[in-house]
Amino acid sequence: MSSKQSDASFPFDEGAMLDNAERIVGILQRVMQRRLMINTKIEGIPGQFHTAILDIDVKKKSLHLDELSPINGHQFIRKGTVLYLSTLLDGVDIRCPVTIKAVKEDSKGAIYHVNLPERIVYQQRRQNFRVQLHTEHKLYVELFPADHEVIKGEISDISIGGIGAIVFEEYSDFEPHAGEWINCEISLSEETLKTEMEIRFVSRLQHDKGYRIGAKLPKLDQTQQRMMERLVTQLQRELLQKR
Repeated sequence: MSSKQSDASFPFDEGAMLDNAERIVGILQRVMQRRLMINTKIEGIPGQFHTAILDIDVKKKSLHLDELSPINGHQFIRKGTVLYLSTLLDGVDIRCPVTIKAVKEDSKGAIYHVNLPERIVYQQRRQNFRVQLHTEHKLYVELFPADHEVIKGEISDISIGGIGAIVFEEYSDFEPHAGEWINCEISLSEETLKTEMEIRFVSRLQHDKGYRIGAKLPKLDQTQQRMMERLVTQLQRELLQKR
């Protein structure tokens, strides 16, 4: 895959880009040796899937990936399909796109041959300052799951890179999962921000009165990041004034 093609299909935050081939192979070998689950999105297909690295062929510049789970993801796989991979290794986010080069199938399942990525995001997690919201600052989020009606919630805390929210009791039949990606709209005072969130944790509230979620917002563009920065800065200033 040429660098030009790689740029065109690289939707991740490029704040910590790594393009040293030897280091990339070393990192991916550690992911493989530890049998880490790799979160996988298929370009143009809603939902979240998982895979794992089975082998690394350095000479052929190829990775061999296990068949997607859940199994229904396999129907979307063919030569040329783009997969967006992400996992966590020793507290570091690893993200990259790859393209299917070939699909091998036998009685045991399928193996996907994909290009060895020329560059990856390799970024230590940073703790953005998180502002707790109070009654005078009610902000809301709407989630748009692929297989459910619109889900509404109230934002409990917010940072430049993520939110915490309480999902209302009436949506208790909806069960998000850590690692899942969901389209969302976040009401920021007088502005609305549309993006895709990555669920990082889910916890039920007492007496089944809804649940609390924490989510990252890794796909914000520069304009959206500035929107978040303005809001968080404003909330920080107001918080300091009350002390």
